[in-house]
Amino acid sequence: MNTVKKLLSLVIMMSILTCVSLPANAVTSTLYVSAGSTAYSTETSKTTKTRKTCHIALTFVQFSNYPQNSIPSGYYVYAALCPYLSTSDATDTAGFSMVSSSGYYYNYHSGQGGNDQRYRLKTYSNLNIYYSATFDWTANGQAAS
Repeated sequence: MNTVKKLLSLVIMMSILTCVSLPANAVTSTLYVSAGSTAYSTETSKTTKTRKTCHIALTFVQFSNYPQNSIPSGYYVYAALCPYLSTSDATDTAGFSMVSSSGYYYNYHSGQGGNDQRYRLKTYSNLNIYYSATFDWTANGQAAS
């Protein structure tokens, strides 16, 4: 019985830590990208206060004729946020050389990241073949001080 209580406590503690570490209001987007093209998410994320960063994680990628979650050496899957209905980058560009489900924080450019601004995700690659990619991302990264 003591072992069951310890195991249950461990599971609860890990669940709490996972919830705390996930960015607020994360969105999941799967994008399908033609060779040499840029794709934009239909999903959007809105800032809930002024932010200095966004958060982007690449959770899955599939290039034509390559194994799942494999990005060949020297190639990258790029991603950035742009204002809704715009193609201009609002954030620094993420360059993923591998799948990273925990992701990273990226800075907003000057004049971006203000309260109640809507963004979408864009992606492209320097490996010019068809791919699909799934991202967990949010406009609500770290709050501006």
